[in-house]
Amino acid sequence: MENLFNPSGKCVIVFDLNNTLIEKIHEKNYKSEMDYPDKVLYFHVKPKPYLNLIKTFLDKKRVIPVLWSTVMPRNIGAYVKYLKTTHGIEFDLVMDSDYCSEGELVETLKVTKYKKDLNLVAQQLGVDVNDILLVDDNKEKRVGNQNFYHVTEDKGLLGVLTEIENFIAKRR
Repeated sequence: MENLFNPSGKCVIVFDLNNTLIEKIHEKNYKSEMDYPDKVLYFHVKPKPYLNLIKTFLDKKRVIPVLWSTVMPRNIGAYVKYLKTTHGIEFDLVMDSDYCSEGELVETLKVTKYKKDLNLVAQQLGVDVNDILLVDDNKEKRVGNQNFYHVTEDKGLLGVLTEIENFIAKRR
């Protein structure tokens, strides 16, 4: 039976990068290789706990994974390569700060171009915006009442997987 809310059955999960999939620290603040074992550009990085479960989950659920970060366009490729080669995670669409829109200056963000309008993703992939979920650690990046899951430290990526599962179940 066809789902009238989502006839294609496609769900898109848009992942933020920093403090959602990975943590990073600038090399000038770097202290221990045990804390941040990997390096991307001039940052030492470590995967968020349970990042290894994301690839299996995405493959099993057949969702369209998107990476959307506020990092500069010249840097996004290095992070995409890191996630693919080190963790086996690939994205169908990658978006950087050029796709973000302006927001008010807030204390928790270093930039003013950080708003992530999921309508841009919908246009790029040919899906309904209601079938897209933004997974981000910062509520300020959400536009209006678009689908959003706030990543918190206490739940980490295990909590994210549960919420994605619930989102998919509602959309299919």
